[in-house]
Amino acid sequence: MSAVFVGFSLFISVCVAALLLGNLAQRHAASALQRPLPDISHDVRRAAGDKHGLYQQGQARQQIGRMNGFAAFSFSFSGMGLIGCGCWLLLPAVAQGGPAVLGIGWPVIGLFAVLSACIYASSASGMPSTGGVYHWVSSILGNRWGVLAGGLHIAGQAVLYAVSNVLAASWLNMTLSEAFGYEASPIGQYALLAVLFAVQSWTGARDPVRLGRLFVAGAWLEIATMLIVIAIVVCSGEIGYWPIQMIYEQKHPVDVMAASPDATSVLLGLLLLYRGMIGGERAAAMTEETADARVHTPWAIFLSTAYAVVFGYLFFAILLVQIPFSPEAGGLLTGINAIIGGDASKLYSAVAVIVFMSTLFSGAGNLASIARTWDAMARERAALMGERFRIVTRRKGQARSLAVTVVGCAMISLSVLMVHARGGESALPVQPMLLAFLLLHAALAIVAGGRCAARFSGIAILSGPWRLGRIEPWTERLTAAWAIAWLGGIAWFLSAMTWSILGVAGLLLSLTAALRLKKSGKEQRPPLTATRSGSERNAHGVHSSN
Repeated sequence: MSAVFVGFSLFISVCVAALLLGNLAQRHAASALQRPLPDISHDVRRAAGDKHGLYQQGQARQQIGRMNGFAAFSFSFSGMGLIGCGCWLLLPAVAQGGPAVLGIGWPVIGLFAVLSACIYASSASGMPSTGGVYHWVSSILGNRWGVLAGGLHIAGQAVLYAVSNVLAASWLNMTLSEAFGYEASPIGQYALLAVLFAVQSWTGARDPVRLGRLFVAGAWLEIATMLIVIAIVVCSGEIGYWPIQMIYEQKHPVDVMAASPDATSVLLGLLLLYRGMIGGERAAAMTEETADARVHTPWAIFLSTAYAVVFGYLFFAILLVQIPFSPEAGGLLTGINAIIGGDASKLYSAVAVIVFMSTLFSGAGNLASIARTWDAMARERAALMGERFRIVTRRKGQARSLAVTVVGCAMISLSVLMVHARGGESALPVQPMLLAFLLLHAALAIVAGGRCAARFSGIAILSGPWRLGRIEPWTERLTAAWAIAWLGGIAWFLSAMTWSILGVAGLLLSLTAALRLKKSGKEQRPPLTATRSGSERNAHGVHSSN
């Protein structure tokens, strides 16, 4: 019972911490000079809001902000893909580290995910730019560090998106073969992968208004699916096949492993589950398309991460206690079908459609995020081949940069799928996932560590209406320490081949960054706050935080 008490207390603590942080940010936002201006027409808000602030910071805005706050939230939340995470990563994570990785481990990593979201939200509020990590780091550490952080973040997003499509194609291939009675084959995987990329690229190329509607539909799909599953379990009168205490134990009741999971397997299980919390900062890529971005974008980043932590915990716990088999002996759909009975093909088909739609929305959001961030870096000649492919239109958005992104991610997916096929249908592409986590957390460490270094050096940090006040420096220190520690844990699992690939990619990135910076004539850009006084910043709703 002690493990149950600890796990439940941790989850409640995370929920309370998220509420307190959100309330603190709301109080600061209410007292800021920058307001959503709901009573003023859209034209006035567009002319006097974030566009003017970006011009003063030396950044251009090429799109009209027509997306509302919920659309920005949906962009981040649907991109996390909790449904897909529950289908193809929940059982492998439990098989590695035991059910306790969900009952106890999820709240722990969820707390740090919320803290990371606070850092990203504060940065997005101070500098509402589509460049995201690139511009946030450049504003305090200079252009060299900005190019490095932006490149790491884009690369991490691309690898994670490619691996997610591979997982979706493999899972859909096996599920559809069970539903329609044919034998799963590699050809089916490649065909489904091609369909996913084609539909996602077509969806991601829509104009901002249609994109916002699609993201809202994707978020409602995620929310409705989780609520329906929870409602079915509650209405059935039974908590689950296994007692709820099972999710706090080290071993599954019918685990085929003779020994309890060790620290290494538990860490790997946590890494697999952590996929469901990554992606809240993607809302920053839609800043130019979002109205009142200083307010809506940071709230989208924070709330999407907080909701993913809370709803993901409840959703995964209910799924896990409903599975009557060992995580290593049976699949998720097989276990659920054994409980509800009936025609298995109908269940498989329905779930396959939901997972396909969830993957579609998530992938389209990832593509749009990568393309827009790369395009923002290309404006300052900080991205490879930016001048050739950077074209922005009202109907198609960043059409050419999106096409280049699709080709690059498709090549990564094909490479992962070919290696993945050698390990059999049950093998997971763990190494590419770990590589993506490593790149994303390296970018997070630069953002949080850069803010800490700026405060220590006395460099003013652009701070908007969304901020945490006095506790923000402590949040940055905890996030930086968490990111560095997580980097060490991820590095432990990387193979020699993965390190070789990372080394070659790092060398190419360094050479590219040096050449681009030399060509642009901006070897070191001074902090953006150096030429502005405090009164000038406050006149536009921007606050200096030291």
